[in-house]
Amino acid sequence: MVPGTLVYTFIGTTIASVGDVISGNTGDDEDSSGKILSLVLLIVGSILACGAIIYISYVVKRYLNKALADQEAKERNENADGETR
Repeated sequence: MVPGTLVYTFIGTTIASVGDVISGNTGDDEDSSGKILSLVLLIVGSILACGAIIYISYVVKRYLNKALADQEAKERNENADGETR
């Protein structure tokens, strides 16, 4: 539950920051190239963060599926050993 909350918080603050940069409400006196750089960095950072979240989810899902398959195989072996005795 906590990782989901962190992701939603990150997405919300990123969207708010992108909105501020686009509207020009950055709170400082940046020139147009500074605003563009801020916008590009926010977008690239958000894309990389989403990619990392997707990759980590994929790796964890694969690991959990392997652990479940190993556990099921172990239980089947224990049941087969118990029936043959």
